[in-house]
Amino acid sequence: MVKTVECKIKGKVQGVFFRRFCQIEAKRLGLVGSAKNVDDGSLIVLARGEENDLLAFINKLKIGPTGAIVRDININWTDTIVDSDNFIIQ
Repeated sequence: MVKTVECKIKGKVQGVFFRRFCQIEAKRLGLVGSAKNVDDGSLIVLARGEENDLLAFINKLKIGPTGAIVRDININWTDTIVDSDNFIIQ
């Protein structure tokens, strides 16, 4: 079943290529969405795809790329429309 998830990731997540990491993992899993830095130092990731693929993606987000330190991840399953046919870094 196709679903959408929004994740707010806190920790050392900016300046460590986390958005690019999200893009690569999303593409590998066939997900669409976006990743953008937030002024408070966190990262917002919006992804849409099959539930099992989203769960695998979330597990990757909990670890992040080399150099990242994920301290907290707030996961919100949502009905938000993803207006993209790929994964965008903002």
